[in-house]
Amino acid sequence: MTRFTTRTAVRCPSSQSARRLSQYLRAHGNADGDVVRLDLGAGSTTSVIATFTPAASATATIPALSVSWVAEGHGPYPAFSGILALEPEDDAASFALRLTGGYVPPFGSAGATFDAVLGHRFAKATVARLLLRIAEAIEEQVDADEHRPPAPSVRPGP
Repeated sequence: MTRFTTRTAVRCPSSQSARRLSQYLRAHGNADGDVVRLDLGAGSTTSVIATFTPAASATATIPALSVSWVAEGHGPYPAFSGILALEPEDDAASFALRLTGGYVPPFGSAGATFDAVLGHRFAKATVARLLLRIAEAIEEQVDADEHRPPAPSVRPGP
């Protein structure tokens, strides 16, 4: 199994991290917000189905989700499982998404050889793109909320 950790900073108050990630998952997933269809991009024609569920390792101070994904149609793409943790940064104005996990390359020893030479770079880049997409979406929503004019107050009539 190939294991690694990827981390991305998010410009969003850490006090809002769990709520903002939940909003992202609801916006990009099914009605329950636990399944997200991901297009890996960068020339890849493979889509994966990612499942996010509450992780047993979650704490009040470090919320976490179990993450797993498989290729749509079960093609020759490694199945991944890991933990997505929301970690506070040194300043209260940001937090980090940290995804730690692993996968078994397809095609046995030939796949393991490919993974050792090049495949693990693709996997790390895929995870980095995923975290960057989530971070950018959260940051865009934070910016939009900060620049949204306040709702007009409604005064009751006489």
